[in-house]
Amino acid sequence: MKTKRGKLSKSQRRKRPSERELIELFTRLISKNKHRPPGLVLGVGDDTAVVSGDAKRDLILTTDIQVEDIHFKRSWFSGPELGWRLAAVNLSDVAAMGGRPLYALLSLAIPPRLSPAYVKGIEKGVAAHLGRYGAAIVGGNISKTEKNLICDIMLIGSSSKNRAWRRNCRPGRDAIVVVGTLGSARAGLRLLKSRSRHAGYASLVRAFKKPQPLLEVAELLSDNPAIHGAIDVSDGFSTDVIHICERSGAGCEVNAPELPIARSLQRFCKERREDTIEWALEGGEDYALILSVAEEKAEKIAGRLQATLKKPARVVGKFTKRKGRYELLTADRRRTSFSAKGWDHFAA
Repeated sequence: MKTKRGKLSKSQRRKRPSERELIELFTRLISKNKHRPPGLVLGVGDDTAVVSGDAKRDLILTTDIQVEDIHFKRSWFSGPELGWRLAAVNLSDVAAMGGRPLYALLSLAIPPRLSPAYVKGIEKGVAAHLGRYGAAIVGGNISKTEKNLICDIMLIGSSSKNRAWRRNCRPGRDAIVVVGTLGSARAGLRLLKSRSRHAGYASLVRAFKKPQPLLEVAELLSDNPAIHGAIDVSDGFSTDVIHICERSGAGCEVNAPELPIARSLQRFCKERREDTIEWALEGGEDYALILSVAEEKAEKIAGRLQATLKKPARVVGKFTKRKGRYELLTADRRRTSFSAKGWDHFAA
């Protein structure tokens, strides 16, 4: 029943579902479809879908949408910068599957008064970033929107036959390896939103505006039998490592001092009296990679990645057999629990 003003009373308002709840809803709906297309290897629930290709390769498919005023402010980006970022978030999904990108479909819903030069800049930015990895735009779609710019890419890549990484681990036998840094993009977003001067923090702003997908990791390790799973850090380390745990019936133990945190983020948090570890756990859109790696091989593989890529690569903990228990070991060896508290599009 509505109030006199036509609005639902407070007690009648339904709780807004979280992003996680909506994904679970769609997963259930899709799983009820009894028709399974021929060649489908992996459907809903991972960084990409996987379908059978030829005798040597599988195809991987992903899509990611970026909406103005949800993911970005147009004033923060030039056209080419926005195109770079749009490509990056999709390329990162391919990296998380141990694949390489091939073809992209670019779709734009364009608001009035957006200049043709800006639109052209987006296309140039996407094409340039894809081109670094041998991929290209091969089609797409253009439409109109009344207010906000909407950008979407569908990216098709490939992986070795039956070797696409999934959100898996071996409980009690795999270590957690993180490649890249954690929390920097969240700080960059905070700086952009605050409209404050970014002196001394250009690297944090760059982490948000120009993320670096780690496709080199896939190139180096895609056929390494010691790698048992992966996910990219788009929603935040805590959320994404728990995704792997939930898929495999595992728990995890994370060593807080080992989390790769940029010095600029440490300084940022110190100046603002913020908890650096909390930022590393909960910051989204870093596009680092979390790998589940055979414990006996983890240190060697992390060392090789760091030496080759010149990026942080650390063993930060292990997956355990204690299903549903997610624990953080602090510098003074205190043991605390953590939960999924990363990015949620539908959070209040």
